[in-house]
Amino acid sequence: MGEPDLHLDLQTEHSHRDLRVVIRQMVDGDADEIHEIHCACLTRTLASHYTQEQVVAWMKGRTPAGYINAANGGERFFVAAVDERVIGFASWRDNELLSLFVHPDAQGLGVGSRLLDVCLKDAAAEGTGITCLKAAAGAVQFYVSRGFVPVGQGGTMKNGVVIQDTRMILPEVTSNLKDGR
Repeated sequence: MGEPDLHLDLQTEHSHRDLRVVIRQMVDGDADEIHEIHCACLTRTLASHYTQEQVVAWMKGRTPAGYINAANGGERFFVAAVDERVIGFASWRDNELLSLFVHPDAQGLGVGSRLLDVCLKDAAAEGTGITCLKAAAGAVQFYVSRGFVPVGQGGTMKNGVVIQDTRMILPEVTSNLKDGR
């Protein structure tokens, strides 16, 4: 599979309190780091939740250019960076959060929460609101703790292999949009 050689040592580079995370919109130059983070999460964080076949299928065909193409097609990407180094990313389109990945070495430091908050605010400012997502195995509790509610199990076909997920909604946003708020 060839896991990229990207390891962060945020615990020793910064104390937990002085970790200066900047959240900003993605630029094309972030694509390589986004790709490395995505691969690191699939091979390190999610490998215990999915089979080797599923991880390989999920990664197959992914390239840095794919994130640029998605952004050019209307998907809105945000990155979290420390000292100019991207440590996480999230994206959304229409009413759905499509991705949220934080480098395994930076998980548990609040980076994912900040990325989610920025996406929710951005979608609200666009008049859309994020109302749903497909949570990867292992991420359900993260989303539940931020107000999302599981509504069923699902799966996405990637390269001929089904990748299971949990379908979730954000009830407050969903009801506000129905009410015209």
